[in-house]
Amino acid sequence: YTTLNTYFVRMKEKVANALNGYLCVYKPADLSLNGLKKNIVKRICAQANAVTGWPKLPTIDVPLIDEHPTSGALVVVGRKRQIDYSQHALVVGETFRVEDLRLEELHPLETTSSGVCVFGVNGGVDKLEELRRQQWTNQWRVECVLGRETHMHEIKGKVTKKENYDHVSKQKVMKLLSKVKGDYRRMAFELAEVEMQSSQAFQIASRGIPRPKLPDSQLVVNLKLLLFKLPYLAMMIDSIGETDAWLRCMVNEFGLSLDTTASPVRLIRRAVGPFRPEHALIERQLSLQNIVDNIGLTDRLLREYPYDRNVVIETSKDTSEEGFVKRKEILDRMVANELLPDDFDAMRPAWPRDYA
Repeated sequence: YTTLNTYFVRMKEKVANALNGYLCVYKPADLSLNGLKKNIVKRICAQANAVTGWPKLPTIDVPLIDEHPTSGALVVVGRKRQIDYSQHALVVGETFRVEDLRLEELHPLETTSSGVCVFGVNGGVDKLEELRRQQWTNQWRVECVLGRETHMHEIKGKVTKKENYDHVSKQKVMKLLSKVKGDYRRMAFELAEVEMQSSQAFQIASRGIPRPKLPDSQLVVNLKLLLFKLPYLAMMIDSIGETDAWLRCMVNEFGLSLDTTASPVRLIRRAVGPFRPEHALIERQLSLQNIVDNIGLTDRLLREYPYDRNVVIETSKDTSEEGFVKRKEILDRMVANELLPDDFDAMRPAWPRDYA
């Protein structure tokens, strides 16, 4: 009995200590961030309870009471040893419960958007604000369609306006992107409170782009055209402090600057600071072992990330080789241990199948 309880306590502490830090997950489109968080928490709790098990229930002596044959008074006629169910899991609850596990996102992501998400787990939640103050550069793939405007510039919003786009050429788009990039480069020095003609500005410019000093400042670090096939455009945007709504409005401003209009059709967050898709877990990989391994991976990436509080580090630098190796190790162990659920449906949509 004592040995079983000691094993239970040690396993509980081991699992609880491992679930502290940051978790990197890839969110698919048409799945809300809250829905993804609930799925993660449920899987952690279910598998953590299965791993730790439950301690052996103690036994107690229950008195056997009967009437006295003469006086009729209730007297103890004996004792019976039985299990003490007051400490059963159905009475006191499971070891790991959903309400006890803290999980919070570093940056929000709308339901219609997809991409890399970083979450703080338990103790990592308290350190999220520290990461936000570092103002990481996030990389997005933004796909849009020219000549169409939707309500509130939403991806699946109602079309409210149509314009001609035949006059738009690739040269005009490239010229516009260069102008926008230059404007934001100049704005970066203003947000960093650095005089453009000073020696400090020259020193910072030789290393990169100055980091904004104002919190929640929105800044475009880099712009690149990935696809031009009218009426469709695809761009890579490296930015700081952006939101989904800000990017959607930015797409519309691009359209207006090209003497037409535009609406986004897809927003994909390709990187959050040092975290890239190869570092993220997908839905089918959300098991306890993979989550613990991913927390260890993110901790190592944060320690090795070359952060500079004065200069923005652009995400164009490739640091993903280690992530590919780590992900392969996780996949190999996942297949070897058969951690995939038997009822996993890779074709499951984000909405229920029952339409009745």
